[in-house]
Amino acid sequence: MLVKTILVAYMLRLYYKKSMKRKTPTLIEDSPAWMEAILIALNGELPLRRAEMRRLVKAWQDSERNVRKMLRIVPELKPYLFAETGWPPCRALLFPEGSGLRIILMPEGPNVSMSREELIEDEARLMFLQLLLNPLRDKLSERPCARCGNYYLKKTARQDVYCQRKCAKNGTAAFATKKRLQEQHSQKLRVAAELASKWTTARTKDGWKQWVSKQPAGVKEEISSKFLTRAVNHYGLVEPKKGR
Repeated sequence: MLVKTILVAYMLRLYYKKSMKRKTPTLIEDSPAWMEAILIALNGELPLRRAEMRRLVKAWQDSERNVRKMLRIVPELKPYLFAETGWPPCRALLFPEGSGLRIILMPEGPNVSMSREELIEDEARLMFLQLLLNPLRDKLSERPCARCGNYYLKKTARQDVYCQRKCAKNGTAAFATKKRLQEQHSQKLRVAAELASKWTTARTKDGWKQWVSKQPAGVKEEISSKFLTRAVNHYGLVEPKKGR
C-alpha cells in the first residue's frame, strides 16, 4: 500500500508542476501527463525500474502489442490483472472536478511482503499497467531512439528510428562518419595485404613491417608498424614469410 501511495503522490506532483508551468488546470487522468511519467520511468536514471519497464515493454512489442500473447511471455504480470477473488486488482481514486468527482482506476500489486528490489519491480509493473490503460499507448515508439537510446512518443507513423530532428541529424552524421572510417580501415587493410605479399619477393633486408610502411602506398595510407601488428592480431592479416 505504501508503494501505491508514493506512486500516486509522485504522479500528482508531476501534474501540478505541469499545471503551474502552463498556468491552466491539468486533469488527473490527462493522457499526455500520464505518458510523460511513463517515459520518465522508461528513460529515467533509476536502473532497476528502467530495466523492468523496458523488459515489459519489449515483451509487449514482441507479442505485437497483444496483451493476451504478452502474458505468455511475462506470466508474472497476471496477478496484477487477475486477483484470486476474480475481481480486477485495482481501486478507484476520486478527484474533485467542477461540480462533481472524476474516477480513475489505480492498479494494485499482489498483497505480499517484498524486498526493496521487488518493491521497485512492483512500481514498474504498476506503471506499465498505466501505459496499457493510456489511450496514447500506440504512439509509443517500437524501440528506443537509435541516437539517444530513449523511448519516445511518435508524432507520425513513419517516425520509427529517431525521437527528434536533432537526434536524426546527429545520428545520420555519426553513421556517415562511422561508414567512412570503416571504408578507410578496409582500404588500409587491402593495401597492407598487397604490400606484404610483394615483400616476400622484394630484395630488401628490412623486415616486412618496416618495408611495407616505407612504400609510397604505405606512406599514403599511413600504415605503421603498430597498425600492421594490430592487423595481424585482430583483423586477419596474414604475416608474410620470405619464399612464399
